[in-house]
Amino acid sequence: DEDEEGPSAEEVKLGNEELLVDIVKKTNGAVYKSADMVGLLTELQSKTVRATQSNYMFVMGNEEVKIKVFSRTKSATTPSLKKEVADSYDPSDMHSGTCKSERTYHSTTTKEDDNESEIPADRIINAIKYGAEFLPVNEFDTDAMKILSDRAQITFIAFAEASAVDHHHSISDTKCVIHEPGNPRSEAMVGALSAALLKTNRVMLVRIVARKNAEPKLGMLQPDTASTSYGRLILTQLPFVDDLRRFTFPSFDRRPKSKADLVPTEAHEAAADALVDAMTLSPSALLPENTYEPSSQRLRDTIVVRVRDPNCNLPERDPRVVRYMEQDSTLMESAAPALKAFNDTFTFSAPVSSGAKKRKDFWSDIETSEPVATFNGSKKVKVEGDEVEGSSSSSSSSD
Repeated sequence: DEDEEGPSAEEVKLGNEELLVDIVKKTNGAVYKSADMVGLLTELQSKTVRATQSNYMFVMGNEEVKIKVFSRTKSATTPSLKKEVADSYDPSDMHSGTCKSERTYHSTTTKEDDNESEIPADRIINAIKYGAEFLPVNEFDTDAMKILSDRAQITFIAFAEASAVDHHHSISDTKCVIHEPGNPRSEAMVGALSAALLKTNRVMLVRIVARKNAEPKLGMLQPDTASTSYGRLILTQLPFVDDLRRFTFPSFDRRPKSKADLVPTEAHEAAADALVDAMTLSPSALLPENTYEPSSQRLRDTIVVRVRDPNCNLPERDPRVVRYMEQDSTLMESAAPALKAFNDTFTFSAPVSSGAKKRKDFWSDIETSEPVATFNGSKKVKVEGDEVEGSSSSSSSSD
């Protein structure tokens, strides 16, 4: 018997299309052409990140309650580039060209071509540099120096006025603290604390341990005013004194006489105020949810064009990204009078040189009633409670 003739290619095509349409209808999806999909990849889009909730124990005195913590803001990173062996790389084979890195240690007192120069891993020990010496620290010492904890928890320390904590001191990521779902005690406690902190204009100082045996950190809990359906707290990390960076500058009132003309006048301040008013964006123009990370967008555009042509040049920067990363031409045009007035107000004439080498000015020239001690040509002058070193020898400074 002759084999029965199967469906034609056109019939198979129509059957596949009907099946695809049926699947799309049942899943509330959409159908796009492959050419359209490549174009969609160039549209501005953000990386979809699911908020991972971590389990914490909140400790307040003898009371303990389970809570959930997740990141509200976190710095986005672009994908890291992988190293491939160019000679053996084949685009059609994803496993070709792979390589790995290995680290070895060699003695500085032995020649590199000597087989004995490499140091075995069991003979390597960590050390802490102290002055010109290195103090060995073995793994037992390292474990002994750790502050042990048996779980992730947030421990209450004290309450403080909200004005006592400066927002510019917050470091690391911003996290949200919510109640454990299905736990009435946790929901009532988090809601009550959020309402009390908001009503009294207070914040809560806490000790944060992110995971078992992790280093403790100092943090602050404050009410989340954006949450209206239920109580929610905002957790931010506060710095220790080792994390702070201080820079001391003399005030305008105690500036050296040679720099007295650098104190801003009322005209200077008025020009600066007018410039700020003229170049202030409207609230509708500043939308973080529509501001995409430039590096990720450039990488995505590069991938799209390199898929089409691996040897093509890099694409131009997307004008939609350039628009919010550079000055707005319309705003600059409207602010042109204020900019001109600002530049005209802050015009200084260059000093006329007499030809003689003039001694440089230093912060140590400040007049003070405090005694000045001289040590090997250097001076220490007390300014607003801090010491500022100056030198009578030639030196350079940077802002």
